[in-house]
Amino acid sequence: PFVDGGSGTVVLGDTLSVRENASSAPAGVVNVPLTIGTNTQNFTITTAGAGTRDWVPSDLGAKLGLWLRPETLSGANATAVTSWPDSGAGNVTINGAGNGYPEVLANAINGLKAVYMPGAPQRYLSLPGSYLSGRTSGATFYVSKHNGTETTTNGPIIGDWGTDGSGEIFPFNNGNLYSAYGNGVRNNISSASRKTVTDWRVSALQSYPSDWRFYQDGTSIFSSGSNTPSWRTDGNARIGCATTSSSYFAGAVAEIVDTVGVLSTAERQRVEGYLAWKFGLQANLPSGHPHKSARPTI
Repeated sequence: PFVDGGSGTVVLGDTLSVRENASSAPAGVVNVPLTIGTNTQNFTITTAGAGTRDWVPSDLGAKLGLWLRPETLSGANATAVTSWPDSGAGNVTINGAGNGYPEVLANAINGLKAVYMPGAPQRYLSLPGSYLSGRTSGATFYVSKHNGTETTTNGPIIGDWGTDGSGEIFPFNNGNLYSAYGNGVRNNISSASRKTVTDWRVSALQSYPSDWRFYQDGTSIFSSGSNTPSWRTDGNARIGCATTSSSYFAGAVAEIVDTVGVLSTAERQRVEGYLAWKFGLQANLPSGHPHKSARPTI
């Protein structure tokens, strides 16, 4: 596929079509030049205006911090994931820790790849030290599936993003989830209140002033109104482990959407809907969710 200002490959006999998806521009007529080699052909096309395409996380604008997609994972099954390219505007560098990397898991869910982590030291991904600097609020959405049982001690997908030093375990052997995401105090999410984590889920961790939450499949599972956001900025924020508790995630994560600032309810639900429909998990969304029966569009 071609994009505005982009490039691609064609061979003799190809049929080319030109389409413009407008997010907010009104319908109208535009001229689109297409150059192949030294030959340029101008096309006049009519745009349909707003509401003509699926919503994607880049539509969050400045609120999108990091977007890790399965489409950017290189290699076949079991290929080492030395880095996971960021599709967000910030082009954040996400690197494997080394001494054995996470691996590509082919055809993991809905025909898409995922990153597999075996729950071992040095098999996680690291964020650059400056990534969380200056953050006052944030929410991180991810599609994942844990190995083991609901009481198998496991590490977090999103680990050490807060400043609490008592460690994060997701879950512990009592089935509870312990997370200090964007916080100086670890929250305890009871096993009785949550959904399974050994099935594929769309989950989200949120740290806003006086509003810390954990969501599963569009449902708020746990909330705390006494939250004071606090973000780790010493270069030890991880994807796939919590080094404070030496707990390493065992399982697969297919996509991560990290957001900056406070999302509106509608924005949060669009991220949930986008991920649910992409990975075939829309049936898990609660009744009344605006994207239960249709993917988000703009």
